[in-house]
Amino acid sequence: MNFGKTVWITLGWLLAVAGAAAATPDAATPLRLVEWPALSPDGKTVVFNWLDDLWSASVEGGEAVRLTEQAAENTRPHFTPDGQRVVFSSNRSGSFQVFSMAASGGEAVQHSFHSEGGLLESLSADGTRAIISGNREQTGPNASRLLEVDLTHARRERCLFDAYATAAADCSPDGGRVLFCRGGERPYRKGEAGTRAAQLWLYQESDKSFERLLPVATDVRSPLWQRDGKGFYYTSRINGVANLCSYSETTRTSKQLTFITGEGVSQPSVAADGATFMMLVGWQLCRLRPATDAAPVPLELWTRAQVPDVSRFSERIDTVTDVDFAPDSQQMVFAAGGGLWRMDHGRTPPLRLTETSAADSEPRFSCDGKWLYFLRDNGLEANYFRAELGPSSLGAVQQLTSGQRSKCRMKVSPDGAKIAWVEGNGDVFSAAADGSGPRRVFECWDKPSVEWSPCGHWLALGAIDKNSNRDIWLVAADGSRPPLDLTRNPGFDGSPRWSPDGRFLIFTARRGISNKASLWRIDFGKGGLATACPDAVMRRCGEQAIALSTHEIEPSRVIWAADSKSLLFQNEQPGDRQLYSLSTSGKTLSVVAKCRGVPIRMTTDGSLLWLVDGSPAILKDGAVTRFAIALTVDRQREDMLRLGFRRIWRTLGERFYDPTMKGAHWPALREKYESLAVGARDSQQFARVVGMLLGELNASHLGFVGDAWPQLMTATHPDEATAHPGLVFYDDPRDGPLVIARVLVGSPISQLKAAPQPGEIVTRIAGQDVDSHTPLHGLFAGAVGRPIPLVVQATDGRERVLELRCLSYARARALEHEAHEAVCSDLTDKPQHPRLAYLPWQRMEADDIQQLELALYRASLDCAGLILDVRDNAGGNAADQVLAMFSQPKHELTIPRGGPSGYPIERRAHPVWDQPLVVLCNENTCSNAEVFCHAIQHSGRAPLVGNATAACVISALEVTIPDIGRLQVPFRGWFDATSGTDLDGLGVVPEHAVAQGPADEVAGRDPQLQRALELLRKRLAGAAGEELGMGDCGGGL
Repeated sequence: MNFGKTVWITLGWLLAVAGAAAATPDAATPLRLVEWPALSPDGKTVVFNWLDDLWSASVEGGEAVRLTEQAAENTRPHFTPDGQRVVFSSNRSGSFQVFSMAASGGEAVQHSFHSEGGLLESLSADGTRAIISGNREQTGPNASRLLEVDLTHARRERCLFDAYATAAADCSPDGGRVLFCRGGERPYRKGEAGTRAAQLWLYQESDKSFERLLPVATDVRSPLWQRDGKGFYYTSRINGVANLCSYSETTRTSKQLTFITGEGVSQPSVAADGATFMMLVGWQLCRLRPATDAAPVPLELWTRAQVPDVSRFSERIDTVTDVDFAPDSQQMVFAAGGGLWRMDHGRTPPLRLTETSAADSEPRFSCDGKWLYFLRDNGLEANYFRAELGPSSLGAVQQLTSGQRSKCRMKVSPDGAKIAWVEGNGDVFSAAADGSGPRRVFECWDKPSVEWSPCGHWLALGAIDKNSNRDIWLVAADGSRPPLDLTRNPGFDGSPRWSPDGRFLIFTARRGISNKASLWRIDFGKGGLATACPDAVMRRCGEQAIALSTHEIEPSRVIWAADSKSLLFQNEQPGDRQLYSLSTSGKTLSVVAKCRGVPIRMTTDGSLLWLVDGSPAILKDGAVTRFAIALTVDRQREDMLRLGFRRIWRTLGERFYDPTMKGAHWPALREKYESLAVGARDSQQFARVVGMLLGELNASHLGFVGDAWPQLMTATHPDEATAHPGLVFYDDPRDGPLVIARVLVGSPISQLKAAPQPGEIVTRIAGQDVDSHTPLHGLFAGAVGRPIPLVVQATDGRERVLELRCLSYARARALEHEAHEAVCSDLTDKPQHPRLAYLPWQRMEADDIQQLELALYRASLDCAGLILDVRDNAGGNAADQVLAMFSQPKHELTIPRGGPSGYPIERRAHPVWDQPLVVLCNENTCSNAEVFCHAIQHSGRAPLVGNATAACVISALEVTIPDIGRLQVPFRGWFDATSGTDLDGLGVVPEHAVAQGPADEVAGRDPQLQRALELLRKRLAGAAGEELGMGDCGGGL
């Protein structure tokens, strides 16, 4: 491409010139983080989304006027060509529909009604039609379609073409062509490239043809036709950052219009004459006049309209998760609303003990009740303190730990002399009760569970090793000897609990094929574990651990009785509401209470202190006493957002798998985004800022889902759900009859004796005459399962009346998925060829693996070759399990007298396929499914056919950020065992690259599957192995 001269501009420069726009008056509210700007045809006005409403302002900046005021989301505005009206999407009816209103605001008119909805992408050049993106009966990651909605007449929506298209589409000025995108990762991800990058395509209505434009490896998004139809504008990631470009169809060259290095350009809009653009640069709304502006100019927008005051909010609290009782059980301290609260046994109203901009949590009493320990977290530092508990406040506050690393799971030793806690990702520290003499006694990369021995000399840990196997470890609290792996078992061993007399250590384990939870007991003898006990003796005790019978109950929440003669536990299955008691020998099981809860500790008199349904409670002599909590906390939103953002930033800094943070200057990024996050006015704005922070890391598996702010939740009024008739009709733009294109296999109407057939015509529905343009949503609204008379005209002109029973769209999608798999299977089962098997593998859930094992076994009985379809598999954790099914070495075979050769199935852990194999993959083959493809390719077991995989290979975990939302963090990288190359960003390139474009989808072709069939048939016909690109399609490793 020819991008002309290069003058690179940073966002810092953009912000510096913001003064060119009008300053915000003192009494006005500034508008930050606006979205979806739409520029009027004359280039003078911009309409945009802010706080779920549409607003209008001058392109010079200044005051913004609200156009909508709905308790719903109103977004994606577009001006009609004459500039008189604004068309937009709104979910005020329960799903996103198309509405329009005067450009100055006013009553909105609804134009679309299908309850599956869709988001507005563009308008036709004459303003009579809207293009939306939505999903109907399609399924999978490529389900989105472009649909046409008539803005002037009540007509049935029309699917432009039955092929995948993501957001961003634009109609040509002559109305005969559509630019659209396919694919694309998160919009804020910097440096994304490869098969997952957004692609730009052109659809020609006249001949139904498709052409990929600008076939580069980086994102190409947001196409906008130029007024003369001889070119278009778009955004492309140049040097990893999205910039605005133009393309000439005459010269077939591109020209770069912006030269941003820091933040990317997104959501551009252009005036009719092409002289003015509006766009987002990072989070900032900017104007660009290429003829006069060296760079996009940020706009300063403000409003005098009344907007919700989000500076403070009230939180109603009636349940807690973090509480401790004083040793005498007469008072308790709990964490709520960012502070600590005290409540007496006499049920007095809770009294607030702490109130700071930080969050106080994990209250823990010392064994003598003198001290209250707690964790104080300001997002930058999380440290433990202790204080004396006074009548109404905390006194003599002492800081016990220091440093910026996160800390959690602090426990006080039974004698009160020591404390232990987990720091960072999983290191265990111990210190004196006053925090003096801290020492790291155990290194770990994942947070272990921690339990003090009664004598205070040992710590029992449930900790993970380099192979992600969790064992029970013993650690000397003073660090005087190396940690000892006590159980050394290839299964989950965790949650150790020491008996009060020190003799037994109970832990929960998942061992064996069943993977069910069970209780195991280690016996250290009557004297307990001596300080100088040799490692060999301790290890022998661990190896001699015995399982206790829990009578088929999977135990959880285990706690010892005070006399060490029994222990209490609950069923891991939440439907069981009972609390059980089990003798130390495991022989006696009884029910002691009929409720569930989280145990805190046992008192010396045998009472259980615990949380029951979020309320502190005491179980004594079979009776449960609950202490109801009811309070309202008034909180500063700014403090909550600052703390939440810092916790997100710190969590990523500690847990992200790459310690270099992909080269990002992590402290600087907190400073860059924190004030913006703190100024967010709703949860969506906050999530957007977090998305920008995540985008700086250019990694897969990053994500954030924010908690909705209760006071600002939108209220919609859902319309009746549109039902699916089980019929899909042709979408001809011309007037004509309603012709059936296909019938969903398995739908109620497909099972009728005189079921409709493709090519037949539907003339009446529920007594109403219908044709190709009749809107059908009203006829099928709320019609799931309801009988509807349907008149069908056969190709010979004869009519018949059928009883139509509609199904839900969810069911229709499931049927379409099953039908697709059936078609693929039919292609492999040709009588003139050796029988082949087609096995789809799109998920890694346990039931999917079981189905795969069954299908594999059945294929092994009578098939000569197999195609394993891993396309659209989003990953999981079963790659090695499935790999073993296809990589079993051939070593021996058995021949019974008078019988055929084979191998006893009971001798194998799972069914095995050792015949010719081909694996299908594509750009939606992700994560652990890519690991499978890497292994297949490296081992030479089978050739791969299709597109390069997604290059998204990381292990991720979900972390709850209190009061804010859920953060997905890639914590474990995957690397090539030979080269050490990071697999995130390195997709698997198949030996047989076969593209599959929109024309194939429209025609119902699957060239990737066809190529796989060719390979298998050549192999089975005795073709040379080199034709397969891997030397062979079968055999063992």
